[in-house]
Amino acid sequence: MQLLLSLAVLFPAQEPAPPALFAAGQPAPDLQIERWVVEPRKPSGTTSSSSGTGLKGEPRFSGPALRWSNFHEAKIVFHAVLTETLPVLAELADAGSDRGLSVVGWTIADDEAKAQEGLKRLGEGAWLGVPKQGGPLGPLAPELLVIGPSGELVWAGGAKEEKAFVAAVGEALARPRAKPLGAPLAPELAAALEDYWSGAWAKARSAAEKLSKKPGAEQAAGDAKRLLAAIDELERDLGVAAQEAASKSQTAELVEIEALLAKGLPGAVQKRVAELVKEIAGKTLQAGSADDARKWLEIAARRPLFFPARDEPAGERYAHDLEQFVKRSANMTGPQQRALAQFERWKQRKDH
Repeated sequence: MQLLLSLAVLFPAQEPAPPALFAAGQPAPDLQIERWVVEPRKPSGTTSSSSGTGLKGEPRFSGPALRWSNFHEAKIVFHAVLTETLPVLAELADAGSDRGLSVVGWTIADDEAKAQEGLKRLGEGAWLGVPKQGGPLGPLAPELLVIGPSGELVWAGGAKEEKAFVAAVGEALARPRAKPLGAPLAPELAAALEDYWSGAWAKARSAAEKLSKKPGAEQAAGDAKRLLAAIDELERDLGVAAQEAASKSQTAELVEIEALLAKGLPGAVQKRVAELVKEIAGKTLQAGSADDARKWLEIAARRPLFFPARDEPAGERYAHDLEQFVKRSANMTGPQQRALAQFERWKQRKDH
């Protein structure tokens, strides 16, 4: 007994380690920006979007926008000194300016004038802030963070890992937007979370339901119920949004919701939305619009990450797809307008 007591003093029981602050696959921590040196742009609303970077002479698009812009809020968060040493930041900011990709720099107060000058390389859409002391952004924070559209941390790392960083930005822009989850969830939910962030919501629901009933895992069960509630709310919201889109004859938005549900959350709501698409597509004035919207989703999903900022073969092929899509129909609705805006932007870059 004495020996056991001595060992207990020498080797006390270890408390469970707290979850890592920057854990990929978990909700990203609150960045805790104390003040903005360069103010974030105010969103223009849920029915309009700019396809240009704000540079003089660049085409702009206003009209119904799909998730490639307004329903998307991926972020790059970076230590502002990287504007001088990581040129790919400027390329990503330029190429992603019409996709809702936010580029957020942070700096300490003593360096903000220099950081503000360096931020000009990234265009008018970049942000710059000074974080709160004691917050997650500071000397020990990763140089680069990639945050997905649902507030999840996709990747964290340094400037030397450029290939992994670029891949993470591409992954973030490919994901649909779901409900933010707030605090980190139990490690047992890692696989379910991966499905949730990627839009496989039915698969995430199935895994969470099993874990919510698992005996002896109270924290995991509680977090599973939180995930289930988010999926239920998302399904309701998509159903409401579909009804609203149908009432306004917004075929492109309705088709996109149908596609999201068919891929990620098949069931009663998805079937109702499919009926709404069928009904609206049967109207004379809407003939062909549903097919155009579906074709546009296929094309937009193939968009190269650096289009149109880089001159590369993939961009040439994508520009050809855009041109052919615009020519294939007499309609000039949201999808065609967005395709035309992207094509004209690429053409201007080529001409210069």
